[in-house]
This record gives sequence, structure tokens and C-alpha cells, in this order.
Amino acid sequence: MPVRVLSSLLKPALSLVLLVTSLEIGLRLVPSAIPPGLLARFQSEIRGPIARQRGLPTNDDVHFLPRTDGGPPLRLWKPGARITMAYDDVGSVPSVEMDEIGFPNPPGLARQPAFEVVALGDSFTFCTNVTPLETWPHQLAEITGAGVLNLGKGAIGPYAYLEILRAYGLAKQPRIVVMNLYEGNDLRDAERYHRHRERGTEGLDGARAEVPAISPKRSHALNLIGALAEALLESMTPPEENFRYRVTLGGGEALLINGDNADLDEVATARALERGELDLDRWDDALREFVALAREHGFQAIVTYSPSAYSAYADSVAFEDPTLHDLMRNFSRRQREWLARAAERHGFALLDFTPELQARAAASETSLYFPLNRHYSQAGHRAVAEILAEALD
Repeated sequence: MPVRVLSSLLKPALSLVLLVTSLEIGLRLVPSAIPPGLLARFQSEIRGPIARQRGLPTNDDVHFLPRTDGGPPLRLWKPGARITMAYDDVGSVPSVEMDEIGFPNPPGLARQPAFEVVALGDSFTFCTNVTPLETWPHQLAEITGAGVLNLGKGAIGPYAYLEILRAYGLAKQPRIVVMNLYEGNDLRDAERYHRHRERGTEGLDGARAEVPAISPKRSHALNLIGALAEALLESMTPPEENFRYRVTLGGGEALLINGDNADLDEVATARALERGELDLDRWDDALREFVALAREHGFQAIVTYSPSAYSAYADSVAFEDPTLHDLMRNFSRRQREWLARAAERHGFALLDFTPELQARAAASETSLYFPLNRHYSQAGHRAVAEILAEALD
């Protein structure tokens, strides 16, 4: 091969190597330049170290609670873990710190030997982009003067709530235990629990071979390039659903919810229920056990129901995909009706927040939900706390 031809081939290759090397050096010096959404796509061997360097939560911040019910691995936050959240909603809190037992309570509170109320639930009970003191359990304590312990944890369901109650709540001798069910995904999480039980217990994490430091998996630059390519490919593929919708606040302002169309689980669960692929009876064992624990340990079992934003703003919601209107309304109605029958069958108290939140949503100029992360805002937590406090009087 002539030297001139070889030189013409080597120059672009050398330029590419220099470019990647420069990018590698830059990202190692300033890892904060990597957007969290792209970092989540990095290889696990490098994603964890970068996240730790940036103060983002990693597997080092969690521990596994041994389960008594054969359910899937239950990851909880370690005591003192700092949780960073990526949503940019106005008024949202970017990071929060767990208490000495790994839950969203003020420091020292969990050391108290007894509480009048213990609160269970997922991210609608947890401090999702609010401070621990702004969650509805602690606002309930402020309103009523009762001692309230928040044992909320995101991304879990009713069977995991009971495991947390057994491990952390029963010893506090509560007079009342509130299990908060979220309309959007607690049915999905109950289904995951049963499927795990049906296919057999699995181990936590298999052993991983050590990856050499020179492996491409360790390269900041190559991971970023791969993540960008993956994100670009996804952006060129239209999502199966459009779950964006607008609601109207009390003052007349229109607010776009789920504007990034990131949360499609609720639509998938609603469609599965409509097709008969999901059964609301998947909740039944958890609620029966909740009542059995209440009788055994002498507390009042209260189940609360947190609606999604589209249900709280049902009178004004406008889906960009109009075919979702009846689907999501029926999804809400069927869950609420089933729970009302279950309350009579099992003997727990049911407090459905939906009607009162609908009234408050129609009157308030402040949104009860963050539009991007779709969870209760500070105003939403306050409203729920006031509704529950009035019911407990």
C-alpha cells in the first residue's frame, strides 16, 4: 500500500482517537457533565463509581430486607443515605437524607419507642421531591399532634409494605397503621409479587467477573457515545403510547402533566386490566394479612387510596390521546369499587382521597401534583394530611 494512501487512512483514525481521548479526560475531570439520564445507560461497572463521585444514589446506599413471604428482593435505603432526584419541577427538592433506620423522618424521630400512627406506602408516602417534614405523614403529625412514623419507600407495593411493617413498625406499638395505595402502580406491583412467587424464589445478585480497568466498559467516553446513540435511536422510534395530558387549575391555568411522556406504566397496567390479563384480587392476600396483623397486634387498619393526577383533575383533564380518557377513568373506578367491597369483606377502614382531592383540585390555584414527576407536591401532601386528620377526629 503506498505511503500516501496509508497516511490518508491513518489521519482520520488518529483524529478520532485524539477526540475520544480528549473526551475521556474531560469527563473524568468533570463527571458532572454527564446528564443523569445518559449516566443511567452506562455499563454497571462504571455507572456506580461515577454516581458515587457525583453524590447520586447507588447500590452502596441500599440493603436487602430478608422477606418472610417469598416475595422478590426488597431493597431499602441504608440509614443516612442521601437520595438525589433528577426532576426539575418548580419547588421540588433535589436531594433528601434518610434517617437512622433508612426512612424519610427527621433525625432522631425513629428512636422513639412508640408512635400513635405508622404510615406505609410507596413514592406517594415517601419524600419524592419534598422534604421529609413536607410529606403527608409528618404534616398529619403537625395537624393532629400525634406521633407519626413514616415508613414509605418508593417503587414497592402492598406486600412489601407488610414486610416493612413487620420489620420496623410493629415494635413501635402503633394505635393506627395507614397503608396508602397508589392508583397508578400498586396493582402492577402486586402482580409482580405474585409472579415472583409463582416462578420461584430468585437470588439477589449473581457474582460478576472483575472487569479490567482498560476494558471499554470502563471508558467514560465510549459509554457516553453508546448512551447517546441509544437515546437517539429511541427518540427516532415513536413510543407506543402518548400519556401526556393537561389539567386546569382552580385559577384557570392549564398545566401539562407527564410532558416528557416518561411514565407509561399506568397506561400499560390499565390496558392489561381492561383485557383481563390483570386481576384486582391480586391485592386480596395483602389486605387480608393487614387485617390479621391488626387483630394480632391491636392496631386499627386503615387503607387510604391516592389517585393519580388525571383522576384528581378528572373534571378538567384532557389527554393528548383522547382514547385514554375512558380507559384511565375506568381504571380508577374499578380499583376504587373493588377496594370498597374488600373493606366490607375484610373489615379494614377505607379512606378514598379521590372525591376530596377532586374538590380541592378544582378550587386551588396551586397544583396538587408536580407536573414532571407526577407525585404529590407540597400542596398535595398537605391536602392529604388534612383529609386524613379530619377522618381521624
